[in-house]
This record gives sequence, structure tokens and C-alpha cells, in this order.
Amino acid sequence: MMNIGYELYCKLVDDAIRALQGEIVNENKEEISIELLATANIPNWYIENESLKLQMYKKIASIRTEADADEIIDEMLDRFGDVPRETLNLIRISRIKSLAEDLSVVRVYEQQGKVIVSFAEKNPLSGFALLKVNDVFGMRAFVHGGVQPYIKLTTKPIQKLDDCILLLQTLYDEKKSSC
Repeated sequence: MMNIGYELYCKLVDDAIRALQGEIVNENKEEISIELLATANIPNWYIENESLKLQMYKKIASIRTEADADEIIDEMLDRFGDVPRETLNLIRISRIKSLAEDLSVVRVYEQQGKVIVSFAEKNPLSGFALLKVNDVFGMRAFVHGGVQPYIKLTTKPIQKLDDCILLLQTLYDEKKSSC
């Protein structure tokens, strides 16, 4: 623990416990690529103090749940005023990354106006989860199985982050209900 740091140690222990419980653990979490076209940062005019800004970046990076995201937004509203769109985008992208880690996603990207979520060969997707995606998104979602499974989602540019969160949250909820 002294050599790798407390946070990484806790993460490794958590992953090992989840794997022992039979859960599919994405061992390549650090390799998840989120490539969505959106301005995502904390502007200098919003938080001028670099130390405070770094603290907020760290909090945003640690988002695991929707409640975590809401808590950070509330804190920013209280401390700094209305949260800029680009900061809300950063919070959404952090939420996408968190959900992606839990679902063995290797890449989330845009191609020809569509969001594509690519999964590792070993992933927790079930037929019921894919049916639920179809219920929520209808013809806007295309599911491709096989060795390199992916879901292609047709969405509007203004909705792409929220739609991506909804897609991943739908899969995550179905994964949890089947455990």
C-alpha cells in the first residue's frame, strides 16, 4: 500500500472482491477512451483560484453516482454561483466514464453524428439489458453483438451527453437487477 498509494490500493482491493463475487471487472479501466465533442472544463472566470479549481477537478473526477454529481453541482452553486455549461459537461463526462468502467466499456466516441459505445469482449451485457435499451431508445439504438460488441445511438448534439448517460444507466440498472 505504501508503494502504490491508498486510493489505488483501495481500488485494487475493491476490484478483487468484485471479481471473487463473480462480477465482471474491467481490468483496463485506465484505457477507457471518451471521445465526445463537447467543451468540458472549469473556466478561469468561474473559479479563479487555481487551488480551488484543482480541488473541484478532483471531486468531479471522483464521481461514481448521480447523487455524487448532484452533490458537486449543489456545492458549486453554493460556492461559485450558476454552473457554466462546460462545467456541467465535464460532470456529465465524468459520470459517463464511471458508468463505462462498471460496464466494461472500452470506448465511447462519435462517428457521423452518432454516439458509439464499444464494449470489451467480456462484458456484463445481457439480453434483458439490450431489450431494455430497445424499450428506452427504440429505433435510435442499434445493438451489434459478437466479438467486438457495440451500441450505436442516434442522438441530437445538444442531448448526446444526457442520452449517453441514460443508455449506460439503463444497462447498469439492468446489470444490478440481474445480480
